[in-house]
Amino acid sequence: MEYEELKRLMREQKVEMTAEERMKAYNAGEEVDHIPYTLQAPDPAMADIFGFTTSQFAKDFEVKSEVIRRRKEEFGLDSFNVGLGLKTIGGALGSKLAVPEHGIDYVEEHILRDYADFDKLEVTDPYTNPVLRPILESAKRLKDRFPDVSMTTSVAGPISTAIAVRPVEKVLKDTRKNPEMLHKLLDLTVECSLKWFEAFAHEFGPVPTNFSDPVTCMDVISKAQFDEFSLPYIKKLIDGTEKIMGSRPGAHICGKTNPIWKDLPWVQGDLATRNQRCFKDTLGARYIYYDQGPVESYHDTEASYPLRWPLWYVAAKGMWDSRPTASELLMDACKKLFGPAADLLFSYYSGLADINSNCHAKGIAWHMPEPYELYTPEAIDRIDRILAGAEELLPLLSERERLRVENQLSLWNKAKGVVRQSRQDAQTQSDTEEPM
Repeated sequence: MEYEELKRLMREQKVEMTAEERMKAYNAGEEVDHIPYTLQAPDPAMADIFGFTTSQFAKDFEVKSEVIRRRKEEFGLDSFNVGLGLKTIGGALGSKLAVPEHGIDYVEEHILRDYADFDKLEVTDPYTNPVLRPILESAKRLKDRFPDVSMTTSVAGPISTAIAVRPVEKVLKDTRKNPEMLHKLLDLTVECSLKWFEAFAHEFGPVPTNFSDPVTCMDVISKAQFDEFSLPYIKKLIDGTEKIMGSRPGAHICGKTNPIWKDLPWVQGDLATRNQRCFKDTLGARYIYYDQGPVESYHDTEASYPLRWPLWYVAAKGMWDSRPTASELLMDACKKLFGPAADLLFSYYSGLADINSNCHAKGIAWHMPEPYELYTPEAIDRIDRILAGAEELLPLLSERERLRVENQLSLWNKAKGVVRQSRQDAQTQSDTEEPM
């Protein structure tokens, strides 16, 4: 969808509720004028779209106001966030931050390079702290200027805040060599975050909140480190926020999180439904959003959607009812889609899940292992045998059932071609790199 088309559709949607009314009704399962939405772009990024620099947005109240006005006018976004970025509490505690003309802020100098200086750090007061006070004052001015636009606030998660106070390499070493002091630092980060929420609640009443904690992903820390140094403080932050605001914050963790939540259902198991049960039963989430990523990434080939439908189906169904397992949801879908071939197609999807579960090749958040590393000859042979059985059933299927099975057979053959090419490319590269 083009930029102008998106803006047109957003302008034409019916608006009969305020943002706060809409979210309240939506969370209660009541009818709303339209489904709540936002754009996956923070305000500094929107500022760049509108022709301003990141530094202008950070320092100029009028630029912030113009971005909020245009977000609402052009995209129908009737809320804005006045929050603390990933580095702000670090800056409030004494780290030196830099704000480039284009790009996000970064730490030039960390305040806590040596724990001998830890006692010099104090819980930040948003009303007196020279970094936080201007942000709070800006929030007041923005709310006065846009009284009918909903305002939210946010903080960084505990570990992500900690690395704005102390260098990341030292924090990671602390998990082994200085865990006691790291626990104290993480306690401090949570206390500072909650002080910010307290000030916000005092000035504006309860508002929606969220936190981002990219450093707690599995690209940076291990599952054991997450359990000891991240999860307890995330829970403390969530519980504290609920006590202050009357509702729990949203949470966003970038990067590879599969060791935390196992993995996506058609990658390594029942993650979608287990995720949802965890968020609902353990963390008290009331609703869950799924982000499928840039639309363009699913339109590279005609095969994009059919290759991913099990994941999307299970995730969508699980958002409404997290009690069934992914296998139960998918088996029901297979019976409806494939008729007599249901059992074999379900075995096919389960086989793909096993392939990924049993793969030990190196991979990170947005970079999976090479196809040939994932789909070994043994794995391919197993899937071939399953689908050969499905092909034998084609004469017994209805026309629609047959077309659906044939579609999956075709996609598997294309996948095998990709695997073969991947293996050939790796061999060619290996031959090229052979010493003379």
